[in-house]
Formats: sequence, C-alpha cells, structure tokens
Amino acid sequence: MRLFSAIPYAYRVALMINASIVVVMAAFGGIVLDRQQKLLEEQFTKSGQLSASQLAGSATEPLFGGDKFSLTLQINALTADTIDISVFDFQGRVKARTNYLQNNEEPAESLFSFFEQAPDFTIPANVYGEIELNSSNITSQSGAEYKKELVSTINHIYTKYRNQWLEDTPMSFDWQDLDSTRQWTTFVSPVKFRDAVGGHVFVTTSRKEITQAKNDILQFIMVVSFILVVGVFTLSMAIGRRLSKPVLDLIKATNAISDEQYSYRISKVYHGEFGQLIRSFNHMAEEVERKQKVENALTHFVSDSVADQYLSEGGGRGEGKMVDASVIFVDIVGFTSFSENNSAKQVAEILNEYFEYFTYCCEFYGGHVDKFIGDAAMFVFGAPNEDPEHPFNAAACAVLMQKIIADINNKHKAQNKPCLEIRIGISSGQMLAGVIGSKSRLQYTVVGDPVNLASRLCDLAGSGGILVDESFFNRANHHNYLSSGKRVSVKVKGVKEEVKTVFIEDIIKTPYSHFETVREQLNLHA
Repeated sequence: MRLFSAIPYAYRVALMINASIVVVMAAFGGIVLDRQQKLLEEQFTKSGQLSASQLAGSATEPLFGGDKFSLTLQINALTADTIDISVFDFQGRVKARTNYLQNNEEPAESLFSFFEQAPDFTIPANVYGEIELNSSNITSQSGAEYKKELVSTINHIYTKYRNQWLEDTPMSFDWQDLDSTRQWTTFVSPVKFRDAVGGHVFVTTSRKEITQAKNDILQFIMVVSFILVVGVFTLSMAIGRRLSKPVLDLIKATNAISDEQYSYRISKVYHGEFGQLIRSFNHMAEEVERKQKVENALTHFVSDSVADQYLSEGGGRGEGKMVDASVIFVDIVGFTSFSENNSAKQVAEILNEYFEYFTYCCEFYGGHVDKFIGDAAMFVFGAPNEDPEHPFNAAACAVLMQKIIADINNKHKAQNKPCLEIRIGISSGQMLAGVIGSKSRLQYTVVGDPVNLASRLCDLAGSGGILVDESFFNRANHHNYLSSGKRVSVKVKGVKEEVKTVFIEDIIKTPYSHFETVREQLNLHA
C-alpha cells in the first residue's frame, strides 16, 4: 500500500482504470471465447454428423446390394473435407475406403491410435496380441503393409465389438495421433434399411481448421484487449495528468508559501471543485500575505521577540506578569540646542543614525527596544524572554553604546559633522511586563519602580556617564567583569531615601566587551 501511495496520482488513476478494464475484458473475453468455441464445436459436430448421416443414407442401397463401385464413388465425392471415410458391412468387412493411407500426408498410425485412445470405449489388450499389431511395429512397416494390417485390425475390432459400442445410433469420437500433435474426430453413422442395420459409415475429419479457428478467435480477443488496454491506458494517463495538474499546482503553491513566497498565486483557471479549491487557496494566500505584512510592519515598531509573544498570545490586552528585568534609559545630551541650530532633515538623520546604533547594541546583548521617546530611548533586558544574566548584559550594552558613540564622534569630527554625547541610567528588579494600552492602541512595555529609577538616574548621569543604583551594580558585577567610578548617594524624585549609585566605566574582561567585533561589523574604523 505504501508503494502504491508513492506512485504519482496520474499513474495511480491509470493503473486503477486499466486494472478494471483488464478484469472486465478477461471476464468478457472468457465468456465470448467460450461461447464461440461452443458454437464452432456445434457447427463442426453437426457438419460431420450430417456428412456421415447423408453418406449412410445414400450407401443403403449399394451396401445392401453389394455395389462396391457405387460406394467408392460416393465416398470419393466427400473426401475434400475429410481425411478418411470407411464403410463396413454388418460382418465387419470393409466395403469401401478412401485412398488416404497411401496418398495423404498425415501419419499412417492415426487411425490405429483412434481405436487405441478413443475414450468412449475400451479395447481389451488381447486384441493386439491376437493379430500381432501394436504401435512399435506400425511405424516400421511400409504404407501398403501398414494398410493391410490396419484394415485387418479395424475389421477385427468392428466385427468383434460392434454390438458393445456401435449400435444403430450415430456417434462420434475425438482422438489424436501417437505424439499428440494432431487431432481428429470420427463420426459413425449406421447404414439401415427399415429397422435392419447393414453396416456403419466412419467419416474422419481433421480438427485442424476448428482448432485454428479457436486460436484465431483467441488471438483476436487478445489483440482487441491489448489495443483497448493501451488505448484506455493512454486516455487514463491523459485524464490522470489533467486531474493531477491542479493538485501539483497546489503542491507547488504550498511549497512556495512554506518558503515564505507569500505573493505566490495559482494563475491557471480551473472549473468545478478544483476551481473552488484553487480560489480558496489563493484567498488564503492573500490573507497569509496580508498577515505577514502586518507582522513585518509590527516588527518595525516592536522587537521580534515582543511581536512573537504578542501574536502567540492571540493579540489584545492581557493581565501582564511580574518579571525580573533590567531597564536602560539613554538620552542624547544637548539635543534641544542641536535641533534648534540644524534643519529638520539633519536632525532626523542624526537621530536615525544614533538610534540605529543603540538598537544594534541592545539586540547584540539580547535586549529589545521598548520605545523611542523624542531624543531618548528605553531598552529592556530579561523580558519578554527570560535572561538570568540580564543585569550584566544591560551593563555591557551601556558600555558598548558609549564606546560606539565615542567612535562615531571621532568619525564625525574628521568629516566636520556634529558630535553628540549620551547619558545612560540603568536599574533592575521586579516590574510588570505585558501589553498595556487602550483597545485601539496597545503597547508591550514594563512598568514599576525600577523603570522610574532608571529614568531618574539617566537624568543624573551627565554627559558620557553610565549611572546605576548600587543594588544593580552588585548584581551585574557578580563575576567582577565591570570597573566602577565614583559612588554617590543622590536624591531621586519619588523616592524618600537617598539612593546609593555607582558610575560604570568599562568592562575589564576583554572577551566580554565585544567592542572590536562590533567595530568590525559596523565598519567604525577611523
């Protein structure tokens, strides 16, 4: 069954149709052949019995009158369609016989094998002993000697056993030569005058023509069946290909969609059920493409991880959940005066350039962009995807940002472009993460005290600074990869007590800074 399922659809259709045709043709051909063979046998038997009966009727007067000459003329008139004709009187004497044994090309032992192999009666074995005639010495005798012996045998058998198997009823026997290569039928009809049986007529006819006719019928049926099977196979292949074409188009189309070729459509027009199926597929593909465009557009406004989370949850507002995460706020120092002294186009170009680098650094360390706020940006680490190293990754991201900005400013100085500094504030802890907003406007974000603290620390960091609370620094530096600057306690709006803060200066473990790798990727060489 698995092997059959692996065969292409068109061939399966052709095979099933042809299997049905073969079964039908075999049954039909068998019935036709059997019927034709029976008709041929009936015609052959009727023709032979009619010849024997007619000869027996016409031989009545010559046989009873002892006119051998008339009998010979009568049987010679029928030899065209027969092999041998013999007329016996009631004493078993041959009164007339054709010249078959001397002139016909058929083997001389044929008549002997008839009496030896005829299935409808039994010849006792001692008959051959009495007359000393058997199949081994027949073939060694000349034609004349064989004729003499054979006639004597037939006479003896007929005389001795005629009352056992030859009465006054016509009959026939099928027989063959000793090597079973040729077959004959002998028709026997009694020669009667009123109720007296004066002898019998033996008319032997070859079955070659009827056998050939049967073979011709069989050959004709086989040829017709072969032509029909080939024709039906060709037609069914064409039908199968026509039926499989829309299926193959669908397979090709689904593979294209799987390969993210969402604009792929089946252009060929089909009718009927296949037409409905193709139209449904094209409609589905349009919806998939539209959804993909929405998803692609969504990733331009939120990170991939946030978009995946939002779509996996079915969209809409959720209850949110408490997460342990880190938040970075980055602000461009002196941006207000910069925007006042430059065109809107220049301002947009600088913002886009800086935000592009900020985003790269954030994603490099596994964070995501939460939002851009004017000339500031907010980044989250540890949500929505959990990250046990989110404090260190946030700190490393901040250090990388400062290094990249320094490198960019060096390039800008060489190109006589404006140079800007940034300040960064970081904090971590428990915060609420989820999709928040109105029904018409939603946003995935985090809210909580660590978020507010990071924003306040950013304002206090100063140009080029990275300011974090002491609790965050201890968590981020548990491997002692960070170097710190001065530590100060500051008064933060919304917090009653002063907050102990630490300035992060660099990553002292070179393999974890990744700065040179990023410089190569961003082509920031001086």
